[in-house]
This record gives sequence, C-alpha cells and structure tokens, in this order.
Amino acid sequence: MKLRRTVGGHVIYASLLVCVIVLYFQQVTLAQSQNPIQLENAKTGTTAWRLSNPATTRQIEGYASANSINRGDSISFFANTADPTFTLEVFRMGWYGGIGGRRITQPITLTGHVQTIPTPDPVTGMTECDWQFPYTIATSNLDPTQWVSGFYLVKLTGSAGQQRYIRSARRYQEFRSPVQRKHEYLRGLQRMGWQIALHLQQYRKHSSSPAGGAPA
Repeated sequence: MKLRRTVGGHVIYASLLVCVIVLYFQQVTLAQSQNPIQLENAKTGTTAWRLSNPATTRQIEGYASANSINRGDSISFFANTADPTFTLEVFRMGWYGGIGGRRITQPITLTGHVQTIPTPDPVTGMTECDWQFPYTIATSNLDPTQWVSGFYLVKLTGSAGQQRYIRSARRYQEFRSPVQRKHEYLRGLQRMGWQIALHLQQYRKHSSSPAGGAPA
C-alpha cells in the first residue's frame, strides 16, 4: 500500500511538472510571436501625458531638432519661456490599456530662456527658428524593448504651471519594410481611439500657432 501511494504521488508530481513546463513554453511562444510594438503597448500606461493647464498665450513653447530618428540616434529639444525653470517629460503614445500613453522619462528640470522669435521671410512668409540651449536625449540601441517605434510626445511645463507639447518627436525602428511600419503605426493609432485626438483637438482650440513655425 505504501509503495502504491509513493508511486501515485510521483505520478501526480510528474503530471503537475509537465503542466507547468507546457504553460511556460506556451507563454514564451506567445511572447515571441508578438512584435516589439505589441509588447510595448501591453505595458502599464499613465494619464500624466495630458495637459491640465495649456499655455494659451505661448507662455511656453518648443520644437525638436528632427521629425523622426532611429534607435541609437540623439534628438534635441528647444524651449522658449519667460519662466525661470521648466520641466521636460517624454511619453510614448499607444494603447496601454486605453490610457493612451506611457512615461519614458521622469520630469527633467531645465533653466528657462526667452528665445528670439524669427522674422518671416518677406517672399515666402516662412520662418526658421535658431534657438539656443537645447536639451539632448540619446536613445539606446542596445535594448530592443526601449525606444520602440511609435509617436513620442514631449510635454513642457513652465514653473508658472502652463503646459505645451512638442509633437514632432517620433521615431521608426527599421525592423520592417516601410509599408509594414506604416501599417503598424496606423493600427496603433486606431487602437488609441479618439481619446488622444480629442484631447489634442481641445488643446489646439485654446492654443495659437507659434510665430516660429517649427515649434509645436
């Protein structure tokens, strides 16, 4: 009788062990079948990317040195504000459980500077900013789970409390063809629904375009 119980116990233990191994490899297979964007969008998000006090009269504004970069590149951000200090935060836009964004950097406190607003070209009417005192962020190319392809939003908050976006910081990872990358990007925007679009639209209603053209 004791021998039978021992054998039976070993059988149950072995069965449980097999189940655990099968479930483990199922999870590994599922993770491997998902692309980096899907894995990124499944992470925990935050609502901190939203503006609670938009700068309606250009109390703070800024622009990025590039519209898009690849992982491993650097990007610089320029800001114009009369506030003595301001914070810069980077968020990635995505599904994130319907919240709409994930924090990439903690708030970075920087010294505020009043920049020169360029004069429009008399012929073309266009302007080009040449602002100083940039803050540069270097993206890492070592970890594929960091700086995943997508739309990145930079939130500026002056020490007086007004906020504004730099909306031109986005990057694309070269792991798919251009058509596939565009498809993934559009699918990501589709999943985000109207939440972000409506929020930005509401912000634009209360925000005039900066004279510099390039700043957002």
